Amino acid sequence: MKRWLTRILMATAVAGAMTVPLASPAYADYDTAVGCIGSIPFVECSTKPGINPHNSAGWVWARIWTTPVCAGWWWLYDSYSGKRVRSGSFTSYGYKNFFIGNLAVRPHTYQLILKVPAGCTIGRAELRNWT
Repeated sequence: MKRWLTRILMATAVAGAMTVPLASPAYADYDTAVGCIGSIPFVECSTKPGINPHNSAGWVWARIWTTPVCAGWWWLYDSYSGKRVRSGSFTSYGYKNFFIGNLAVRPHTYQLILKVPAGCTIGRAELRNWT
């Protein structure tokens, strides 16, 4: 009986030692780059510092708070290469968010630059690598 128990315990220990840990799922850095906080009115601002996009999917999430019914323009710059990679316009009714995908991942970091016409105010801008 003692031999049988010893064999079972040894087999269990060897099987446990041979177990391969599962790969952890992809994760984001959970960074937020913020701009335009403080004294207003801001008609132009930039998120700082630049952040990496989501590390497995290559996207960032932009969020903008402006005075109601405000139109403006945005530019996404790759801080690593110094190049503008995306741009567009927006109309905000106080809050606007949008997804920017297909971005290069590390070591690339991105910065959002916003501009609105006189009479509008940017209250806050965020660039995030999580939703």
